Amino acid sequence: MNVSRLVPLLLAAPFLFSAPAYAQIKAGDTEIGVFGIISSDNEAESSSTTIGGTFGHFMTDNLEVKGSMSLTGTSDEAGNGTTFMLFGGGADLALGGAENKFVPYVGALMNLTLLTITSDAYDLTGAGVTIDLHGGVKFFMTERAAVDLQLRQISGTVTVSDGAYEYDQDINRTEFLVGINVYI
Repeated sequence: MNVSRLVPLLLAAPFLFSAPAYAQIKAGDTEIGVFGIISSDNEAESSSTTIGGTFGHFMTDNLEVKGSMSLTGTSDEAGNGTTFMLFGGGADLALGGAENKFVPYVGALMNLTLLTITSDAYDLTGAGVTIDLHGGVKFFMTERAAVDLQLRQISGTVTVSDGAYEYDQDINRTEFLVGINVYI
């Protein structure tokens, strides 16, 4: 069997064969989540890995105030690399209610972003503020656990320095993340 055909089937199986489950989120609930993604760009001969976590509290049945932390590392075949650490706070707005198996949402975070850029010629480090605008859908596998599919755009400017020189590095990243959330 061709493995490339098996992977999409394995990813789709939980959605196809799960028992009906509907979101049971209400004001006062807490959401704890983990997410990540690994990607590769064959044209640029680079790879990227993102891992992170979230912690949120539902102020209403649809409005969640949350914190987030993520770490992204990129590298290429030449040995150049970039590391982003984001520590953010913001809110998500669920666009569906407790009667739904799929709950779409939109949100925004303001992040403290720590950036390190390495190459053979230099090592730069710095910090700045970035904005994370995101949207996605939570697919509830049980009443208190969901698979989270999210598209996020991170934008802003980070001032980096090698100790002698300082300049502004624009950040403009789009990421597709996959996560698991539990609600307590």
